[in-house]
Amino acid sequence: MKREVLFIFLMVVGLLTGCQAAGSTSPELPTPENLYSTDNTIDMFVYQETAYVNAEDIQWVAEQEFVQGAMAGKIKNSGVTQEFQDWDATILPVDTEIYETEDSQILLAFCGEELIPYLKYVEG
Repeated sequence: MKREVLFIFLMVVGLLTGCQAAGSTSPELPTPENLYSTDNTIDMFVYQETAYVNAEDIQWVAEQEFVQGAMAGKIKNSGVTQEFQDWDATILPVDTEIYETEDSQILLAFCGEELIPYLKYVEG
């Protein structure tokens, strides 16, 4: 009887651990290259190795009023389509100032007289 219980226990443990992908800990962020290959008209920039996508047409974002915080940096390269680095953008011009907000998922791009919200792009 003890052998049968032990066998069943080991089978259950084996099934549970065998169904996990090796080394998987959490969902990965989509790469800017993947986003661009899916939509080559996407308006995005990269900050801290994460893509931020223009969110001015997303209803819940448009309904919010974001307070401009400290400047996070400036766009260094525009028209980038591959091998994205921090401060590379697909559309925003070089030297566009990027500002933090109280919402860590939103950054603001200062374009002319307008602050445009950009949403941190994560899967899930």
